[in-house]
Amino acid sequence: MQAQSSGATQMNQFRSYVTMLGDPDCKDGLKLKATQEISKHFEMILNSPMYPSFLDHSLKILLKILDEGDPLFISEYNLQQVRKLILEMLYRLPTNDILKPYVRSILQLMMKLLEIDNEENVLVCLKIIIELHKQYKPSFNPSIQRFLQFVKSIYSNLPNHMDNIFEPRPPIKVKDLSEVNMEELLKETFTMTIIQTETRNKDGTLNARLCTCSFS
Repeated sequence: MQAQSSGATQMNQFRSYVTMLGDPDCKDGLKLKATQEISKHFEMILNSPMYPSFLDHSLKILLKILDEGDPLFISEYNLQQVRKLILEMLYRLPTNDILKPYVRSILQLMMKLLEIDNEENVLVCLKIIIELHKQYKPSFNPSIQRFLQFVKSIYSNLPNHMDNIFEPRPPIKVKDLSEVNMEELLKETFTMTIIQTETRNKDGTLNARLCTCSFS
């Protein structure tokens, strides 16, 4: 009985972490710590009798964060790490009957993120799409057609970017990350690129990694 009570207390704590992630007034650093805690104990969450209710509560918030939050292209940013951890947890969800009611919403969002998010996140989105289609075999629909068109466009544009993709690129040196015109830089960046700064970043480092846009 005591073990059950302890398990329920822990699950309620994880639910509160998820609620924290959806709070616009919560600081980015706290959101990252909350996400890391959920990810660290994810197997315990999946094996809990309270998992179905946790999933229902969490997916609404997590999918909204991914959908409404702006894609970020600096790997070290707290919210980029939050987004990537959320996607990785979505990939770790067991593909069973409990997840089935949510598959359509997840797939639709993954299709959207394919076209706008950074390379690190898009690779996880692709794994989620492939896994869900393999397990649930959803019927052919416009979203699948959109996915196939997206893949076709990647291969069609690939010859135009081959030199940029494989050409070694030196680190970009700036005084501060705020000087970087991200929109312009992403147009000419096709691989992970180091940005060296004179001023220390929030994490205390002098380097940041620029993630490329999703197959721009």
